[in-house]
Amino acid sequence: MRSFNVYTAQPVIKSGCVLRRANVGVLEREKLVTQHEVDMCKSRMNTFAYMGDLKGSPDVACVYHSEEAEN
Repeated sequence: MRSFNVYTAQPVIKSGCVLRRANVGVLEREKLVTQHEVDMCKSRMNTFAYMGDLKGSPDVACVYHSEEAEN
């Protein structure tokens, strides 16, 4: 069995935007998500968030809002 090392770096904070479920169509119009991705995300009571410029190549993810996390 080979041994290996794992290294981690400091996290980077990036500004982003969490969309209301009613506004997810913006991502569809920009062809950043498919209808199937929207349906799957909404079926789990989630919404989308993105980092970056919508006209560029933003990082888009289906996210879940939780009140349990504390800073």
